[in-house]
Amino acid sequence: MVYSVQAQDLLQGISALSPDEVSQLNRFHDAMSETIRAMSNEDFVHSITGKTNGDETYNNQFACHLTALIAIARYQGDQQQTIEMATAYYACFGKQPGFKNTVTADNAKSCSDFQQYIGKVVAGVENSVVIGAYRFPENLAITEAEGAAKEVLLHDAIDTALYGRWRQ
Repeated sequence: MVYSVQAQDLLQGISALSPDEVSQLNRFHDAMSETIRAMSNEDFVHSITGKTNGDETYNNQFACHLTALIAIARYQGDQQQTIEMATAYYACFGKQPGFKNTVTADNAKSCSDFQQYIGKVVAGVENSVVIGAYRFPENLAITEAEGAAKEVLLHDAIDTALYGRWRQ
């Protein structure tokens, strides 16, 4: 599912899909989202009632379901974002309140939908900003936040090891 959502995003980003094709893909992703959600809920109920097989307790099925649902969720909002648009959105919060800082009404005014994030800490988007700066080097909204994202990642040895050297 993740690959299907990414493929749609990339193809829409270069205007390679007709409106009918976009509509068909959106319907498919909506149906898959509902199916995965229902399966996950059923698995959860079986898990808490003790009606699971032993192997289901220790597999990564839930993580795969969650990853697919998150990928699909990008297309269920009104914005119909591309990967570049979503990364610029993350970068705004990385620049304004700053990575690892709490969002307030004063420090995030220039970021879209900032009201829903008031009181939340800007975390977990540093990787996306670094990768986005590599992928979209002409997008200043993203590349301006790259240095701050790298600074945060330097303090996390595991994430730094994922990238090896920076793009410079």
